[in-house]
Amino acid sequence: MSAVALASGRYSVSLDHVVQILASRIVPFGPGLPAAEENVVLLVRLPRVLLALLVGGALAIGGAALQAVFRNPLVSPEVIGVSSGASFGGALALLLGLGPVALVGGSFGFGLLALGIVFLITSGRGGAHILMVVLGGIVTASFF
Repeated sequence: MSAVALASGRYSVSLDHVVQILASRIVPFGPGLPAAEENVVLLVRLPRVLLALLVGGALAIGGAALQAVFRNPLVSPEVIGVSSGASFGGALALLLGLGPVALVGGSFGFGLLALGIVFLITSGRGGAHILMVVLGGIVTASFF
């Protein structure tokens, strides 16, 4: 799928050329391909595809960690209010006119705060029963 993403776009590059361009960076061989195709693949599309793979992997790891922490395969950031907390933190950073680092930091921090609030709501109730987690998440999401 990533190779197809590298090949398709406004300036189309054949899949054979994409493979040759990527392989030529590892093992140089034969005459080069057009410079425009190499620039499009290596400088425009490859960073975006690699970033998409990195972000997708990070989201998958985050979801798996969240499911492991709550010991429930059905838990998601929306159900427990983490998405609402992160959205609040990002919106607050935007309203205050802070930079991109503060935007990401605010989103992360308020997402963790929302998770902590859910833990506080569900603690001391004979374990984190799924109903308490969901209700705590709804309360937290409503708060943010």
